Amino acid sequence: MKEDAHARYTSLMGEANPGKAAKNTPYTAQQNRKGVQKDLLFTRNGKRLQMRLVSKEATMVLEHQVEGTYLMEQMRDVKCWMQEDLTVVDGKTQQVLRYLEADSATYSYKNDQVVANDVKVFRYILPGQELPATLTNLKPTLKGHAEGVQFSMAGKDVQFKAQKLKASLEGGAL
Repeated sequence: MKEDAHARYTSLMGEANPGKAAKNTPYTAQQNRKGVQKDLLFTRNGKRLQMRLVSKEATMVLEHQVEGTYLMEQMRDVKCWMQEDLTVVDGKTQQVLRYLEADSATYSYKNDQVVANDVKVFRYILPGQELPATLTNLKPTLKGHAEGVQFSMAGKDVQFKAQKLKASLEGGAL
């Protein structure tokens, strides 16, 4: 978990646990949010890569139970841009980009993990090293559908898993 996110998480957990009297009293608190965007920078093989997670609406849920306190974000209309690699070809930088779309996803602050079901999966090879603002009119090298996707930002690299992925190559090199 990145230091800023970890500090906010620790602060929220402290506020949610005001004293011993509340420790045994379960409760749930919620906050509705709009236009949520999370940007993450990470390194892989010495390269600085980016990931962006966006949702139109989200509900932040804090659950305090006897066994512990949990903070999660239930996101709706979710899009994710995730760089897989940066390479230089003929002196020009290009990126391998994974793009995901889902109706909903859950982000767990405790383990820095995103879980989504019924996910559209695309892979692009694009010029430059910045995440594109839009993918309209760009052709993916792979199109697919996964029954489930989960990825974790814990540690130094993003760990990505897709369950029951069905995909087709779209004429580009992988």
